[in-house]
Amino acid sequence: GDHRDLHLSIRRQRQMCIRDRSHSASIGWNITHPVKDRAESEKIDNILESLTELKKFDSITSRDAPSRSEMGLTDSALSVKLLNKKELIGQIIFGNTTGVVDTIYAQWNEKNSTGDPFFCWADIKEVIDVPFDKVREKKLVTIPIKNIGKIEIKDQSGSALHVNRKRGGESWAITKPLKTGTDDENFSNWLSAITSLTSQSFIDKANSEIATAFTTIIKTISIHSNEAKDLTVLEFAKSDSENRIFVRTSDRPGVFFQMEKKILDSINLNPNAIRDQRLLPF
Repeated sequence: GDHRDLHLSIRRQRQMCIRDRSHSASIGWNITHPVKDRAESEKIDNILESLTELKKFDSITSRDAPSRSEMGLTDSALSVKLLNKKELIGQIIFGNTTGVVDTIYAQWNEKNSTGDPFFCWADIKEVIDVPFDKVREKKLVTIPIKNIGKIEIKDQSGSALHVNRKRGGESWAITKPLKTGTDDENFSNWLSAITSLTSQSFIDKANSEIATAFTTIIKTISIHSNEAKDLTVLEFAKSDSENRIFVRTSDRPGVFFQMEKKILDSINLNPNAIRDQRLLPF
């Protein structure tokens, strides 16, 4: 169904990560704690799907059953809260192994009622108990190609390359430093290099090295969406490693990224690399 107003809170030993879909113009999940950043939506959807498909075995109701603490169903256990518009739907708690092969104790508590413990498959823990860095969005450009209307690139030397999508949609034209058409295949490869830009690591607290690095921006890529007039600006700066560079992007403020330098180097500002070279272009 539509999860637009769903909040998901995963808690492990006082570590809480909340994924929240409700305040975003685009459909997707955002991490709101312990950092504010975009999540990889497929991974969050996978967690939700695994929860909704969780098989519940025997409920444990006998008087001589282990206590909740013996079952590991305590406040410090792995748990997931589901909220709709910040209102609690329920919480599922995952406890210790049961002694029956590949099963653990679990308990589902609704908003105003405490449920009975039950058995479920243990592999659910592997799906849910992941560090928040593992569910962060690695892609630096999330605008679908079909929604991109214009791309502007400049480097520190002052060179610039601008391309615009032509009216009607499929083909593109260079508008700076000269006005001409593009070669479909070469342009497609060039565009794919931009839309495939990926972070290798995340930096949540800018240190002095990063602050200094961004005083000299080596390349800027501005991507204009033709849908909501959105503009995403990626800025690149040298790092202390020859092979890596720092990146920041306007739609993820406060987060810095590292990626391979050679990938950025492959995004050429030379219009001859993508222009239509045919003498008679028809």
